[in-house]
Amino acid sequence: MSLLIILFVAVVLILAIAVSGNNHGGGFEGLDYIEDDLEKYYNDIQVRKEERRDTLHELGKHEYMSSIFPFHKDKSDLTRAARHAYLTEATEYTRQNYEADQEIEDKYKMMSLLPGIPLKRLKEICAEVFTEVLQAELKKIYPDNESINLYVHFAGFNKMRELNKKYKDISRATAYLSLKPDEYPEEYRHSDSDIGRIIICPEAAVQKYPDVNSEEAVCNAFARAMLKLIDFDTKTPEGKKKQEELKAALLERIEEEE
Repeated sequence: MSLLIILFVAVVLILAIAVSGNNHGGGFEGLDYIEDDLEKYYNDIQVRKEERRDTLHELGKHEYMSSIFPFHKDKSDLTRAARHAYLTEATEYTRQNYEADQEIEDKYKMMSLLPGIPLKRLKEICAEVFTEVLQAELKKIYPDNESINLYVHFAGFNKMRELNKKYKDISRATAYLSLKPDEYPEEYRHSDSDIGRIIICPEAAVQKYPDVNSEEAVCNAFARAMLKLIDFDTKTPEGKKKQEELKAALLERIEEEE
């Protein structure tokens, strides 16, 4: 009986390695985003684009009329007014909205690749599986830590390219990015329990793993990112086995949620 109690306490202590999928301190490099009403924002962007196309079409029409009837003063004035209005609107849009719109479009596309489960919950599942499947490895690496904080993020294609350029000097979007605390600014480190951040780009993951569906592609990226974070060699037989174990556990949890 006492042996069972000891075993139970040991298991509890191992599982007490708490992994957080939340973002604190205002997020990480602008990776906080709105999931609610994202479709509305996306649709608003499409309306704005359509309006700009209409404006450009009108400008072109007036330019054409002006070339045919250059002597027509009203048409010429209208052309100049249309050009001025379009350039003013386009400049203001570029200055204020372009990056924000691009980010929302990236996120909308990202979420459309993973429609079955909210991204917030997927981040939590990733953190939970990280703890469960890698508990022995984590215990070896962090024997004195009662809790461990892992931060999980999703990034659109353009944002992932930006982060890779900043942190890895790579000028392209990759399926995942694993960063240890000493690789990013101190303002994003919250305690000695932080072990790093994982960033996943679903669009790049789907491109990297074209022979599987989007969920499995993202789980592949997650598995590799997790192992990379703890310097686990995925090229060895043991590493490949652990990667498959992580992927299978993630897929199973996702299926349970859907």
